[in-house]
Amino acid sequence: MFWAAARTWAPLFTIVGVTLVVANFGRGMGAHIGAADCCYGMGRSNALPSSFFGAIDPKHQVPRNNVIFVGALALFVRSFLPTGGESSF
Repeated sequence: MFWAAARTWAPLFTIVGVTLVVANFGRGMGAHIGAADCCYGMGRSNALPSSFFGAIDPKHQVPRNNVIFVGALALFVRSFLPTGGESSF
């Protein structure tokens, strides 16, 4: 598809690329918030420590601790993954 887009209509290649970046960014944000909500639910049911995981930010009404925790965990795990340029063959 990318080869055909680049050969037939050059702006389409850019449009498809930007669309894929935006879609993946949105998908990542959805997964991040979903994991934070899961941690919040487990904190409210005392499966995880409720003092940290069951707390809601009074100003924005979001589980702030869980959002920060999941983001820090994702950043920590990502630091151990190889970059895209390396080959596994």
